[in-house]
Amino acid sequence: MVCRNFILRKLGEKGDVGSKAQLFDEVSYYVNIRKQNPERKFPPLINNPFYAKGGTTSDAEERAFAKYMEDYGVDREEADEQFLGEFDNKGQWAAEFVDDTGGMESLIDPERFYRIDKVGFREWAMNMAESMSEDIDEDNAVDIAENLGFKFDYSDAFDEDKLSDFIQMVQEKDAEATYDNFMANYTTADEIINELGPSYGMGLDDLEDAYLIMPDYDEVADALEDDGYVFIEKDFKTFVFNPNMARGGRTKRMKKGGKVDYESRTQKDFDLGEIVYNVEEDNYGTIIGMSSHPLEVRLDTDGMQGTSFLRKLGEKGDVGSKAQLFDEVSYYVNIRKQNPERKFPPLINNPFYAKGKVKGLDKYGSWYYMDDDGTLFVRYQEVGEDKAPKWDEDDDEWGVVEERAFDTMERQEFEKDMKKLFGRKPKLS
Repeated sequence: MVCRNFILRKLGEKGDVGSKAQLFDEVSYYVNIRKQNPERKFPPLINNPFYAKGGTTSDAEERAFAKYMEDYGVDREEADEQFLGEFDNKGQWAAEFVDDTGGMESLIDPERFYRIDKVGFREWAMNMAESMSEDIDEDNAVDIAENLGFKFDYSDAFDEDKLSDFIQMVQEKDAEATYDNFMANYTTADEIINELGPSYGMGLDDLEDAYLIMPDYDEVADALEDDGYVFIEKDFKTFVFNPNMARGGRTKRMKKGGKVDYESRTQKDFDLGEIVYNVEEDNYGTIIGMSSHPLEVRLDTDGMQGTSFLRKLGEKGDVGSKAQLFDEVSYYVNIRKQNPERKFPPLINNPFYAKGKVKGLDKYGSWYYMDDDGTLFVRYQEVGEDKAPKWDEDDDEWGVVEERAFDTMERQEFEKDMKKLFGRKPKLS
């Protein structure tokens, strides 16, 4: 047999155009056939890209650690204790910090950390203006028309055949004026929170749920940086440290209730197909079922486990190694493939698949792709199309998902679905 070595490319060199999903599938397959067939003496994998260089960290992470240790005069063991994880940017970390510590209301003076949701506020103002104009009828149409100051033929108001058209015209003009008033008088989150909210009986949660305001996680990150958290950027990634964190995990936090109360966590805080770290067993597992008891879930590795022992990937308490994490992902992907009749849930937070992987959702009959900035693209799924298409920004079949495609309730549900697919909310244009 002739060995055609000219068709091979080393990982990362020119010509290596395979996807991260393909690469993971191959590594996962090889690791498992080597375990299952020891008698064949397959060689060990020497360049597993999903194990960090040196077995523990990437080059960028090593440089971030080196800078942190130099700047703060700590050794590697202390730096490991104070390391909170690698993120796309400090805003992403702040969003996870807020979610893990009880939501925005857990911050001191949370109203400081909001910005106006321009699209949501416009939609709310338009709907509110139209709703208010519906109170105009034959009894008050003339007075309102005069107050609005526009010219009209008064005879229309007393002509039975023209009265309905006249009322409709006044309603439209009034709605326009009310909308313009909303948009002119409420231009910042502070005005919406302190002026509009009280007028309509809406607190912070109400305003956020109605998409009038949204958390400004960059502002949260800046405030937490002032509180002592450290952000080091390397290779377009952000590495987060907390020098206030002593051994044992006690830390000064910008939070009203101290550390996360893991004892209060229930099944509702987790999803089927989610990888978690089990502090009781010192390993990773994937949630494959829910117990009849709200404080227990079933893991593929350890069976029924209490929710208080589980930590989400990357949060405080997740101290497993990258090797352990890879082994669990590899194991779960394979048992799911080998046991289709058991209907294991799909893995929803595989950290070794690129965030930009194309993913499908039968609920919407579409394929989705999220770029590094969180922009979401959609392509309709053809009948019988089971294999995900490749993402191509020049392909006209892909289009940007826009906010205007949804009403408020639809948007909330859609964002939740996308967060389950990609691990974060999309930025709808």
